Amino acid sequence: MINLLTSVDIPIVIVRTDLIIRRATPAAEKVLNAIPADIGRRINDIKLKIDIPDIEQMLLEVMDTPHVKELEIRDKNGRWHLLQIRPYRTDENKIKGAVIALFDIDQIKRSLEEVKEAHEYAESIIETVQEPLVVLDSYLRVIRANRSFYKIFKVSPKEIQNKHIYELGNRQWDIPKLRELLEEIIPENAHFENFEVEHEFPTIGRRVMLLNARRLYKEAGRAEMTLLAIEDVTERKQAEDEIRKFKTISDNANSGIAIVDLAGNIKYLNEYFAGVHGYKPDELIGKNLSIFHTKEQLKEVIEINKKLQETGNYTSLEVWHKHKDGSAFPMLMNGVTIKDEKGKPLFMAATAIDITKRKEAEEELQNAMKELKEIDRMKDEFFSSVTHELQNPLTPVKVQSQLLLDGYFGELTEKQRESVEIIHIGTNRLIRLTDDITTISKMRAGVLRFEFSKNNISEIIENSAGSMELLAREKQITLMKKYPESLLVNCDKDRINQVMENLIGNAIRFTPDNGKIIIGAKRMKNDIIVYVEDTGTGISEGNQKKIFNLFFQVSSKYGGTGLGLSICKNIIDAHHGKIWVESEPGTGSTFTFTLPAIG
Repeated sequence: MINLLTSVDIPIVIVRTDLIIRRATPAAEKVLNAIPADIGRRINDIKLKIDIPDIEQMLLEVMDTPHVKELEIRDKNGRWHLLQIRPYRTDENKIKGAVIALFDIDQIKRSLEEVKEAHEYAESIIETVQEPLVVLDSYLRVIRANRSFYKIFKVSPKEIQNKHIYELGNRQWDIPKLRELLEEIIPENAHFENFEVEHEFPTIGRRVMLLNARRLYKEAGRAEMTLLAIEDVTERKQAEDEIRKFKTISDNANSGIAIVDLAGNIKYLNEYFAGVHGYKPDELIGKNLSIFHTKEQLKEVIEINKKLQETGNYTSLEVWHKHKDGSAFPMLMNGVTIKDEKGKPLFMAATAIDITKRKEAEEELQNAMKELKEIDRMKDEFFSSVTHELQNPLTPVKVQSQLLLDGYFGELTEKQRESVEIIHIGTNRLIRLTDDITTISKMRAGVLRFEFSKNNISEIIENSAGSMELLAREKQITLMKKYPESLLVNCDKDRINQVMENLIGNAIRFTPDNGKIIIGAKRMKNDIIVYVEDTGTGISEGNQKKIFNLFFQVSSKYGGTGLGLSICKNIIDAHHGKIWVESEPGTGSTFTFTLPAIG
């Protein structure tokens, strides 16, 4: 299983229902910053490289429902990723956690943006422009000009008629290249065509003009007039630059780019789009997009394109295509509608990538999840078997050692009592451990059951404290009790006893010799407040946030399994109560929980 996850080149993180990370692929370290040392930590305790908003809420929603969540997000470097969160289920259809996977969709997103950019440029420059015309006499004085000339160059007929062309305005037409054309080339050649001039005009700025001129004759052999046609090709030159830019982007894109008309006829596609289907671009121009699909696939595509024309775009849509040889393969597509100035759709553009490898990876992931489920099942069976085998001999040892301590078999010497107390304390510790392991196994399997009944919480506390007295006496720790004779709650007596023993046991473990522990309870409005206060080492603010996480330990120095407090929280949650800790390092800690009161 581990080898399989290691071989998957996709950032994947698997978390349990309590949001603890249990598996992660190597790619997750690079993209998400999830390192092997993070196994066993809560996902929201890790500083991820990618900001995933409300990841805890999303994980909880996925585990609470059968639905997969997807979200497009950007990392700190601006790259786009598709975040996919799936529920992790057992063979019994029990949700055991969630799987977080990230797919790199940066190229397809950027390709679509580039298509939009090219589209916007094309819209801004595609327009009909009438050519400005001006007629000059043999002395290059203006005889007349057309309306387009006046409009484009922002002059009136009065300002230019009968004036030398070089003197117009503030001599804006006194252009060296134009002088050369009119004074040297025209007299020799009678005409010139498409002579490009770039000039800074005071009224309209820098423009690129194509000049065409022809001599007009009134009498044979005598040039009377010159017709000068001025075509402003500034926009055309910009368009050419943009087309070159678009083609450069398209030809070098690692995704397919295609443009079709509203009937689905192909107007343009790049090498990638054609090649991934097994064609050359020239084979497809003018063909209908139906060439890429079977009849069944085409029905879906027609509906997609219909909605595209209505909505204007779609993103991250999986669409099945067929190769030239007829074999099917999946593509991830983004589409946009190209519209005219009035908003009328003209063309449809799409970017697409072949996601065959991604689908294969998803299948590998599903197989890996199945294997994980089997490992979980075997582990739970092992835990159940081991704890059962341990509990069978421990119970009579506990009973017999208690009988010895109670003097049932006669008085014990001081050394005998000390030895039996050690046996009794160790047996109780093992029984609590097996109880914890059994509880965790049932919690993870979703089969932990509660038997609620009316109980006096004071009696439960008294019994729990009594069972821990030997352990406290071993460290000469004083157990102080502060609770009334009766506080009624509706609870599972054994489970609340398990909570109390865990809390008191932890307090004894972390309190130095000759310390003091206060066990108290009281009623506040509709709640029963139970607390265990110690004079131990205390807990840092950072660890307080993680103290109820499964397997979390403040320090390995004091022993423990990291199970107890997580179990306590699950039991109190099941009783519709709350549990929390207040602590100062070096001063001590107070663990408090609430239960709904009766009456």
